[in-house]
Amino acid sequence: MWIFQPNFIIGLSFLFLYAMFFYFYYTRNKLEMLYFSIAFLAMALWVFVGDYTKPLTLAMFSGAIWLGTLEILNGTLLPRNGRGIKWVAIAPFAASILFYKSSISLVVSIAFLLMAAIVMIIAHEKPVKASGMLVGILSLVLLLPTKISIYLIFAILVAFGYLMLSTSKKEILTFLSPVGEELQTNKSGLRICKEFPEIELDNAVVFSREPQNKEDWFWITKVEGKNTIDPNKLEKLVDIASKKLENGKIVIIDCLDYLILENGFEPVAKMLAYLRDVSILNNSKVICVGDLSWLSKKELAMLEKIMGDYHDQGC
Repeated sequence: MWIFQPNFIIGLSFLFLYAMFFYFYYTRNKLEMLYFSIAFLAMALWVFVGDYTKPLTLAMFSGAIWLGTLEILNGTLLPRNGRGIKWVAIAPFAASILFYKSSISLVVSIAFLLMAAIVMIIAHEKPVKASGMLVGILSLVLLLPTKISIYLIFAILVAFGYLMLSTSKKEILTFLSPVGEELQTNKSGLRICKEFPEIELDNAVVFSREPQNKEDWFWITKVEGKNTIDPNKLEKLVDIASKKLENGKIVIIDCLDYLILENGFEPVAKMLAYLRDVSILNNSKVICVGDLSWLSKKELAMLEKIMGDYHDQGC
């Protein structure tokens, strides 16, 4: 029967991954998931409709992978004011239209996949590095005839989809369980400690006044350098921290008093309220370190409302 044909099963698998990625975009509002869902939809169209659509669907796929990659790394390797680079994603589409029957279209699409692979590989997170390697291999496999490459493409993209969807195992569990149940059993959130917590830092990202030559350790300083964040640019800290929380990491802010000194209490309180919500939604933690006894009673009361209790919670 036709439903048992290999191409039908492959196309159906791509549609399933499209639906999964779109679900995560819809429920988590993670823009990279929307781009990756478009990428899998493009590959499903190629499999179902036929090889004559390859230039256009491959352009759609490579452009979406490029956009998703930039969105993942936004605020880390990609500065917030560098989002204009996303517009170059129209290049594969332009090439597919101008050079529809030429190999130039294929070369441009593969070039974008290779660029996305390189950017992923130099990222910090291991699942993203592995995904980048898969995209790099895929770009070479696409040079082979379709009859030979289709099964390799299928295996690579299924592995890519699994890695990207499982960057946070907790999100997969959320997909399988009711949201209400998750929120009722969630014991994550915001804590404030007077001293740096004695925990393993393998699954943590740290924002500190002390510089360290470590991955996922950001130095809060006005001096420009690698892995540094200006204390007045809270939006950059929030951007990085929220992405790490979504990936299941613990966020440690080891300079809360300094951030309040530089920005005032209200902006920092708003930042903490937002990060608390993100941590609860992703079943993670935000741990802030600092002695806040110098704050006014009104400010301490506001912190208490944000986190439930402002004093040292035995971190």
